[in-house]
Amino acid sequence: MKIKSLFWGSLALLGLAVSCQEPVNTEPAVILTSDAVVNVGAEGADAVAVTFTSATAWELRGLDDCDWLVADKLNGKGSADEQKLTLSISPNPEGNREVSLTIYASPLAKKTVTVQQTGEKGDGVADITIAEFLELKSTTQSYRLGGVIGDIATSTSYYGFTLKDETGEVSCPFPANWDSYSAALHTGDRVIVEGVYSYYESKNQDQVKNANILSHTPADASSVTSLTVSEFLAKADKFSRYRLTGTVSGTVNATYCSFDLKDETGTVKVYTVNNASEWGSKIAVGGKVTLVGAYTLYTNSNTGSTTPEVVDADIESFEGGAEVPGADPVGEGTKESPYNVAKAIAVTQALAADAYSETEVYVEGIVSDMGTGIDLNFGNATFYISDDGETANQFYIYRLLDVGGAKFTDVNRFKKGDKVLLYGKLQNYKGNTPELAQGSQLVAVNGSEAVPDYMNLSTDALAVKSAAGSVSFNISSNMAWTVSSDNAEFSVSPASGSGDASVNVSYGENTTQSERVAVITVVAGEISKTVTIRQAVAGSTEDNLLVAEQGKDYLAANKDGKLDDVISYTNSTDYGTTVVTELRVYKNMTLGITAAEGYSIASVELTCTAGANKKQGYYDSYIPTLDSGASATVSINGMVATIDITGNTSSFSVVADQNQIRITNMKVTYFKK
Repeated sequence: MKIKSLFWGSLALLGLAVSCQEPVNTEPAVILTSDAVVNVGAEGADAVAVTFTSATAWELRGLDDCDWLVADKLNGKGSADEQKLTLSISPNPEGNREVSLTIYASPLAKKTVTVQQTGEKGDGVADITIAEFLELKSTTQSYRLGGVIGDIATSTSYYGFTLKDETGEVSCPFPANWDSYSAALHTGDRVIVEGVYSYYESKNQDQVKNANILSHTPADASSVTSLTVSEFLAKADKFSRYRLTGTVSGTVNATYCSFDLKDETGTVKVYTVNNASEWGSKIAVGGKVTLVGAYTLYTNSNTGSTTPEVVDADIESFEGGAEVPGADPVGEGTKESPYNVAKAIAVTQALAADAYSETEVYVEGIVSDMGTGIDLNFGNATFYISDDGETANQFYIYRLLDVGGAKFTDVNRFKKGDKVLLYGKLQNYKGNTPELAQGSQLVAVNGSEAVPDYMNLSTDALAVKSAAGSVSFNISSNMAWTVSSDNAEFSVSPASGSGDASVNVSYGENTTQSERVAVITVVAGEISKTVTIRQAVAGSTEDNLLVAEQGKDYLAANKDGKLDDVISYTNSTDYGTTVVTELRVYKNMTLGITAAEGYSIASVELTCTAGANKKQGYYDSYIPTLDSGASATVSINGMVATIDITGNTSSFSVVADQNQIRITNMKVTYFKK
């Protein structure tokens, strides 16, 4: 309410004493009497009418940057009578376009009319077949493709599907708007996607790069055909779902609800069940199950062997079968009183989706299924345990490490039927898979705690001032070890020992104008690790090492940029229309880092979205190119790759020739030469 004088203010107070009416908005109103959205064809129109009333003077806004629409008037007086704007719209030989016009009387009195005009070129994106898409192979021009989907994958490391029409098939990995559609997608559904062509060399695969899903039409559930197992296997159809009925056989994984389905014609593995959380505890060997699912041919990447499987399955019914055995949940999670499997599952299921337990716990059980077993390439083990050694009520153990966090070196470290004691954090993966999380450790096998050899250092790099002094690092080991220096100016003490110890490195003053570097090597049995020490140039009162650093927000917004006034970087990757959330160096593209004249790069630290030698992470085979005379040492800890440089270089470049690198933080340490 507007108070214009003391008199009117007093009158208002008097009014409040006798009534409790809402304040009245006295602003004049603009009321549209025609549609708020005007649609015009590509041929244009000469006289499109917009009608309205306005109680006060008005003006038309929104035409400043529009050269294809003309209004017969741009303002007018207030009137209780209906007023009319006449719009003339030019023909549109280009793509679809629109403009929003505002009839403006005041901030509270305005109405918007949107004029939408189709164009002869539509939205500029052509509809083509998959065969045409594969023939064009355009990595810059987007196209629309339609078809049915199959081979749906939903893991964190890979998600997407294969798209099929009457002319061919193409892979659609990592759709840009996957989260909006993934829960509803099933084999046989129809989708329309838009994207550019890409070729994935490692899989010899044609792809729709970062496809955007434009529409989704579920398959007709009533048209699902019932097949026997042998008919299902003979069809080998990846793009339709079928109904199967049979007996549950083999072993049942209660977490994933995976099992063998057997009828009078054959047996097939049921691997991916969408409603596993509902049926996992109910399915039992000997019972009769009916489900709807799709076919896939699984290939073991280690052996190359193939196995037909039922995936994207929904269980419709189950009856009969033996009672699923189970133990009472017991244990405190301590070494003296470890959780049994039933307790571990119960505690994990109480966590939020993808949440971890606050602390590490001890879990004991019998190896019931070796899963993918002990992988010596990565030094970890993935398998299942249960309270009775059977495959019902199993607990998933994901990428376990050996005692003390060491990598496994013996494929026979444990086997099915062994009782194991494990230590690590629990995780409720995706809210439907209780597991002992990656990085957990083996403690004992059949009651015996056999500790493997190990040796770890507290750091792998140190920086010191130019003045004489000393610096130390710690060794943690259960072995005898020796320590040596490759630079006579840096002496170590002690030079040998065993177990845990602190090593002191002494050095003289650096009187030169070049950085002095020493590599300290610690050897314990077959294990060898290093600490690189950098000493600043003469005359430094500080370390003389400066740091330039930028995080993911800056890196995502700037494909090329500057970390500070000295350090700049370039990325030869072309993102096209992709919206990135970190700095991405696509496969075979180059990341370059340059220091301003008079400065030298000492080290580069890249924090990635994945660990060593994994897609989106840093591969230890990525050896940088430096100025003549300089050399680099690559070390990777988790998702952080550190490249330490010996000698002087003002330039650094690396080619992502294995897989793309996704960088969330870039840190460059440098010094003035």
